Amino acid sequence: MKLNILQPCARDQVPILSYIVTVFLITIGISALIR
Repeated sequence: MKLNILQPCARDQVPILSYIVTVFLITIGISALIR
């Protein structure tokens, strides 16, 4: 949330960050299934 205060323009990057986080979580889930 601190990033939003420092960079108001970061609002446009929120969807991108959420997408990256989702892909990251899916990757962890796949690696967990492989193990």
